[in-house]
Amino acid sequence: MNDKKIFLPYKAITASRKEVNFKFSLDENTNSPLVINEIINLLLSKISNEINIYKPSNGDIIQALCMALVVRCKIIDYDINKIEKIVDKTIKRAFSDAKKAEVLEPLSGNS
Repeated sequence: MNDKKIFLPYKAITASRKEVNFKFSLDENTNSPLVINEIINLLLSKISNEINIYKPSNGDIIQALCMALVVRCKIIDYDINKIEKIVDKTIKRAFSDAKKAEVLEPLSGNS
């Protein structure tokens, strides 16, 4: 068994210019951290664009993301119950990593 841990560093910049630095733990069976990074970028970029147009609430965004995840899981030709367990484990690990993320406030004031 491979005990090597794989991490995905990810930086997000908020609308208020806060920098949030994540270090996500990836599953040992991860095929491509680069692809995961690109999918995160695509999803967050699209959400940001839609926020500017439709002004959805954070709750609506979270619901939509959860439902899209479930749709994607259901259309995979695999046991939905097993997928649910994988998703549950993955989301818990991602939330745990998010709680440890470093948040940097934007510099302000006179220099």
